[in-house]
Amino acid sequence: MNYRTLLMAAALTMLVTSAVAQSTCAINGVIEAEPNLAHPELGGWQYTLVATWDTGSNYALSHMNLLIGAEDRCICDDLENALAWAAPAGESDGEDDCTVPFMMIFECDGDPSLGINEPLFKFEYVEDTGCEPANVGTLTMVFYSNYAPGMIYEPNLFLVDKHAGLSCAGNVSGVFPGLPCDPVANEALDWGTVKAVYGH
Repeated sequence: MNYRTLLMAAALTMLVTSAVAQSTCAINGVIEAEPNLAHPELGGWQYTLVATWDTGSNYALSHMNLLIGAEDRCICDDLENALAWAAPAGESDGEDDCTVPFMMIFECDGDPSLGINEPLFKFEYVEDTGCEPANVGTLTMVFYSNYAPGMIYEPNLFLVDKHAGLSCAGNVSGVFPGLPCDPVANEALDWGTVKAVYGH
């Protein structure tokens, strides 16, 4: 099952779930860039992604995936070698007003837990800190690249995994490293279809 089919299935699942819970799962993010003066050894540009989520339920966030639409354009080495990040790469607010550290992981084979089989960047929280994400929150992730920023002209896809494998998709806007293989190109029809099903 490819990720487009999966998103449609997830969207239908979310419609049923939201009808029961009277709430809608939502996630959105924006990426900004600036010259990297603090850690130039990691790359000439610093990219900061700020994402907000609401699982639409009592189930807390499990992890996020950044799908960059690189299928059939970028090979794994293109993506993995173009970006660098620290460990941890970011943090979110957590339950009981604590701070949750997040790791950034490149997954060439996708995310089997959601049936996604294309390269993606996975944001996974560090579990042994005594702090966990809540069902609503804001995540800030920082990564670096020697590639200057290029605009994301088509909406990107951003997934949040929920309890029992439920998930929802949202839009990522802003910029992304301008690799020659153009990883953020996306088909408008794909997002339009998902958006129509979600109704937001």
